[in-house]
Amino acid sequence: MAPGVSLPPSSRAERKLLSGLRRAAERREQGLLLVEGATLLGEALRAGLAPRLVAATDDAAGRSEDLLRRAEDGGARLVGLDARQAEAVADARTPPGLVAAVEAPAPWSGELPATGPALVLALWGLQDPGNVGTLLRSAWAFGAAACLLAPGSADPAGPKVVRASAGAAFHLPSAPVADVAALQARAAEAGLELVVAGAPAGEDTAGPAGAAAGADAADAADAIGSLPGRCLLVLGHE
Repeated sequence: MAPGVSLPPSSRAERKLLSGLRRAAERREQGLLLVEGATLLGEALRAGLAPRLVAATDDAAGRSEDLLRRAEDGGARLVGLDARQAEAVADARTPPGLVAAVEAPAPWSGELPATGPALVLALWGLQDPGNVGTLLRSAWAFGAAACLLAPGSADPAGPKVVRASAGAAFHLPSAPVADVAALQARAAEAGLELVVAGAPAGEDTAGPAGAAAGADAADAADAIGSLPGRCLLVLGHE
């Protein structure tokens, strides 16, 4: 891409692809996720995820020429958007003027170091995308190896989760977990101690996460203060 050159206009099919990635079914079918803004696109490239399509307004392209060149070198097609089109394809309330269709991260393989410290986060029914993204960001910062998501949790590839995670969703592999038995099996196979964060004393602590560990709220609170070296930490719904 030559500096200062406007991008070729996007086609209706390309804009449909981008806007469709706001839906989980479309993301699964395409094997892609929607990335919004230069910062997140840069984070996706840093994570080794290949962009298929990058669309930007002239203003956004002018501010991100080096980034667009890197995306193009990685195989992306670069196309232009006008302001109305940029708003139509974006999920964010304030469109950043740059969006991309990027390959989805591979699911967690289940691999962990055979010995030494290991942390895996499990989210049980966390429906709010912002909360899930924030927890992914925190887990990655604390060196977690993966995140397991039980039914009812927000899709880690959803655009709101990706934005809230500040790109951690690209780096921290995730995988679904079907039920308590599967969670217990994962922990046993990996040699992880199962720890559940419960509600404060006096609040309702019933639910699958409590059943998984067989712990009451006080036990869970104590456990959070001193996590074991090899730990599968379960956080329940809001």
